[in-house]
Amino acid sequence: MRAGFGIERGLDAKTSVGASAISSIYEGRRDSYFEAMVRRAVGPTLVEVAGAANIDGGYAFRGQMLGQFGQAMVGAQSLWLFGGFRSEQYLPGLRGEHMLSVDHSIKIGTRSIPYGISATLREWLNGNRTIEAKGRISFNIKNMAVSTDIIWEQTKFAFGTDPPQKLDAQLRLSGRLGGLRLRGEARFGLMGETGFKESRITGEWRADEKANWRAELGYDARNKRARATFGYTRQFEKFALTGQVMGATDGAVAAQISLAFSMGPNPHGKGFHMSSEKLASSGQAAVLVYQDQNADGIRQPSEPVEKAVEITAGLNGSGRATDDAGQTVIGGLEPYVPILIGIDASSLPDPFVQPANSGMVVVPRPGIPIIVELPLVSAGEISGYLLKEGGKSLNGVDIELLDKAGRVVKSTRSEYDGFFLFESVPYGQYRLRVGAVAASIVGVQPEISIAASLDRKSPTVDLGQVVLKPSQRIATSN
Repeated sequence: MRAGFGIERGLDAKTSVGASAISSIYEGRRDSYFEAMVRRAVGPTLVEVAGAANIDGGYAFRGQMLGQFGQAMVGAQSLWLFGGFRSEQYLPGLRGEHMLSVDHSIKIGTRSIPYGISATLREWLNGNRTIEAKGRISFNIKNMAVSTDIIWEQTKFAFGTDPPQKLDAQLRLSGRLGGLRLRGEARFGLMGETGFKESRITGEWRADEKANWRAELGYDARNKRARATFGYTRQFEKFALTGQVMGATDGAVAAQISLAFSMGPNPHGKGFHMSSEKLASSGQAAVLVYQDQNADGIRQPSEPVEKAVEITAGLNGSGRATDDAGQTVIGGLEPYVPILIGIDASSLPDPFVQPANSGMVVVPRPGIPIIVELPLVSAGEISGYLLKEGGKSLNGVDIELLDKAGRVVKSTRSEYDGFFLFESVPYGQYRLRVGAVAASIVGVQPEISIAASLDRKSPTVDLGQVVLKPSQRIATSN
């Protein structure tokens, strides 16, 4: 059981302060303590210093930093516990914890693959030490975001023989299935304690425009313990109310009710904006979705807005859908970490209206909302028949659709009679290209000289017979 109250205030665009009082029952004992913190942006970094004191004795200090240096995101944190300070937030018997992490990305072809490394040192009251090193890589498979962690751990005993080293692998998946947003993770031991260790799957879905359901199932193989959590969140005009219940196979039962709100300047206009997110310490994106009728990428006063459109923010899912004014605010964004703000195309009611682009990459700053305008454009279809010289149809050939900048926006595969179709293509000018591997196999040139243009007057384009030229080969002789 845990109850608390906290307040946070932004002193200026770079500084915020906060305080909270928390009371909880942990391991059969009630602990009550007070916390205070100061957070400030210093150049490209965000620095936070915090302290806590338990009314029964004991205190804690924590310092942390997050900043961008070149293309790398660097984070560091140190925690010290004194006088027997207890909290459900920290592992029992912990005396100190120190962590350093670096996040970067590598480019493979046209794709950027994020990766990260971190090292953590934990010091225990009994004199033992634990060293943990972690490596992570993330990538996308169609509409699924995948993240894989490799975790190495070594404990050094103050007395006696050290235990064996541990090596674990952790897999995380995140994606959407219709109106259901799913996240799952599983952990396996590769060295030391081998085999399956634990797993968890979480599903979130909308009850209506202002409410969400959340369900979670988990299993801990080491303790042979299964648990289930079910929750409901209702967004009101001024605050968010959340309730959830949890039950486990070992007989544990818990319930929680929380009320949260935060207040700051209205990013869409005058006055104040209230939110359940911590506005002073997290980033926000004030999003407007509109119909770009002239396809110029700039909002004109006469162009209508679009309501009930869900917005995606990286891997974290979406916030509230746009209102009648086509506006919404995405909060809780991690400061100084670039993130792609885009439109969830599956939430659009008309399949012939599509996002004009993949979205906008922004770098959030704490307490400062970023204005993001996302255009929608009408969409059409491009079709044709793929043939070789001589009139033979080509089936099973991968074809790419490129925009004016040369970016691949769609891909498809020809059918048994050579027919191909690109659906839900935003209005614009395009050209075609055969996939490199397919072109090499069938012996044709990848470039196709035929262009296609979609607009209001021509929402569908039939290219008819598209004849591919044979690949040019250099003859050799002895």
